[in-house]
Amino acid sequence: MTDGNTERLIEQNNQLREQLTKENETYYSDLLVYTRIRGFFLDEKKLEEQLLEILQDILDAQKEGLTAADYYGHHPQKLAEQLLDTLPKSSKKNLMKWAGYIFGLSSFYTLISQFSDTSNQLRLGNFLINGVLTIVFIACLFLIIQKSIYTQLIKNKILLYIVLFVVAGTLFFGVIGAQLFLPNFFAISVSNSFMIGFILLFLAVITGYFFMNRQKQAELLIAILPFVYFSAISGLLLRIPALHSFFTQLAGKMTLVAGSIACLIWFYIRLFAFTKKKTTP
Repeated sequence: MTDGNTERLIEQNNQLREQLTKENETYYSDLLVYTRIRGFFLDEKKLEEQLLEILQDILDAQKEGLTAADYYGHHPQKLAEQLLDTLPKSSKKNLMKWAGYIFGLSSFYTLISQFSDTSNQLRLGNFLINGVLTIVFIACLFLIIQKSIYTQLIKNKILLYIVLFVVAGTLFFGVIGAQLFLPNFFAISVSNSFMIGFILLFLAVITGYFFMNRQKQAELLIAILPFVYFSAISGLLLRIPALHSFFTQLAGKMTLVAGSIACLIWFYIRLFAFTKKKTTP
């Protein structure tokens, strides 16, 4: 949801940051990560303009033989908070877009995970549950990364990644558990032929979307397509009479579970990498 002007500011920031000394790079990078996470729902363009001004000030001070700490002080968190206090909050419209984007992504995954359900039910209640879990998942990642910068919640980077992995795993199994164990509420029953036609239509649409947007949204597509195609193709195979008996046996069920877990782990890895890229240098 970053516009072209903001993207150019970020790119300019990345280029100028290469001129920083190692000490100044550490100081500024921590400031940048902290403010981008804390200011996620503030005006992004204004934030990037302020970060660029601070970077230019540090470069000017560096030419005079001063460090970033000499120029801005040894309490960068205070500087970050002062910067954030001056920024206008993002519009409600933009907040709704982000919420809709996250919820839509979760709903998309919830839908295709139900392709392999031979009871031919679309469980609408799971859309809400998984949407909330996804929002919580992203919020937890952001909070842990933010707290690890200045408050030193987790000092060791290896331990930090272990904690992030545990959080991601907990939310991942929460999504799986919601599909398997929660009662089916707001469920709509459909016919077998309807599901086959629906899945084929879905595959046609998603394949067309892939070819039209493979350059603009490459990162998202790389994350999402393995699970999309695995779920859709599995849903079709399950509904072929000759193969149905195999997938109802233990070996078939384990194949479906293992494939789904592998694809979802891939998705969460790519989601974490994408989130980190948006908030780190």
